[in-house]
Amino acid sequence: RPRTALSRARFPMLDPKGAADDDVLDSARTNDTGDDSVDHRIKLCQIRFTSVHSEGELRDPARVAYVDIRATTEEEHEEVAKLPKRLAHVFDNVWQVDEYFGKPTVVMIVTGGAQDFKMLPRVQRVFDEGLRKAAQITNAWIFSGGSASGVMKKVGEALSKTPDVPCIGVPSFGNVVGREHILHKLKPLVEVVDGGEVNTTEYVHTENDNSREAAALQPNHSHFVVVDSGKVGREAWGTEIEFGLQVQLAYCAHENLPAVLLVVQGGPNTLATVVKAVAQGVPVVVIRDSLGAASAIGDFLTRTDAQQDEIGKAERAYGGAKEAFREAEESKNSVPPGDKHAKAAALAALRKAKQQLQRAEDELSDLERKLLKSDEKGLFTGVNSLRHLRHIRERQKSIELFALAEDSTADISESILAAVTKWPQLEKEQERLLELAIVWDNLPMVGKVLAGDFRSDGGPEAKKLQAGGGEGGGE
Repeated sequence: RPRTALSRARFPMLDPKGAADDDVLDSARTNDTGDDSVDHRIKLCQIRFTSVHSEGELRDPARVAYVDIRATTEEEHEEVAKLPKRLAHVFDNVWQVDEYFGKPTVVMIVTGGAQDFKMLPRVQRVFDEGLRKAAQITNAWIFSGGSASGVMKKVGEALSKTPDVPCIGVPSFGNVVGREHILHKLKPLVEVVDGGEVNTTEYVHTENDNSREAAALQPNHSHFVVVDSGKVGREAWGTEIEFGLQVQLAYCAHENLPAVLLVVQGGPNTLATVVKAVAQGVPVVVIRDSLGAASAIGDFLTRTDAQQDEIGKAERAYGGAKEAFREAEESKNSVPPGDKHAKAAALAALRKAKQQLQRAEDELSDLERKLLKSDEKGLFTGVNSLRHLRHIRERQKSIELFALAEDSTADISESILAAVTKWPQLEKEQERLLELAIVWDNLPMVGKVLAGDFRSDGGPEAKKLQAGGGEGGGE
């Protein structure tokens, strides 16, 4: 994998004509010619972290793209919808990330808790070494929230000894400590594309400046996409998550790459992220003993046979009640106009069906809450969280559970690689999977692919989670 020192004062540029000749890139990108209706929402600068950039170092400043996603009109929402694909163009043709770090074979997205949490030294070592190993084996690009707090901080620290792995942070601009210094140095994308110099700002803030309102940027990230929703402080937390996922998946589509989501700790927003990811076919690795949302997912998916039998009955009752409610709605909507008697009967039937549905969900929820440990019940036993957990369980074949503390010799990189093979496109393209196994220099995987063992219902780790739970429901 070729590596190039990052020492230029301005962003490198590719010949735009060369990119325009590629039909594949044309279909994946929007407004590559610099349509102002989108490009005015993207501005660039560089950050030099005083905490890690000494005068004698050759390390380059981090690249920053500020993205304005504020929208009220339909036209503005359409503009924002184009931004993820446009940023894929920025990664390749403006920042040239692949030129410096090599083409990735996978995109790893790390999500989880924004609050600081401690890992035992042994557990921290397993996490750091596994993340570095997986990133280097696959030549991955790693995305995180980019802040010097929580899991984002740990990701940056884990990669601090691996400068050949790009780490791209996607924080909310309204929660960035010192954002005013960044704002004053930003230059519109169109000016940079036209050859303009990119401004550099010194960033003096560290995790010591963190508060409930904002957090400093993590200095070991190589790039940042800061997302401005117009909100600041506590209201801004989490406003970048959905857009960030769209940016990450847009790049995967742009390059035809698999993605994998790594979940460490986290709160209710993390559950929502996992639901959105698995709904789009992204496989997930859950660090089930990191507490928070990750532990809730692990506990929710791990069931004894007796628990599954009892919950299974409640699930079937709930499913029947949902179907009855749907039929009652259809009956109400099909009542002829002016038939007051039929309308009253239909409304009465709908109310009854709704009450039965509520009772069925309450009974199911009571049983599901018993799966969760006491320290998880405060955050994850609400209606929305339980519904998210159900959605995740419906797609549990996409989930790999990993426990850091169970065995100090455990290798998280193996779970990450196993999860990557569950990317839907790879399951359909055995030749592509074989190519990746060879590139990753993973001889056991090569053998399994050739033997036809990598299938959605029979590949490595695939039977850790089965619909019936039991001994197949956990590690």
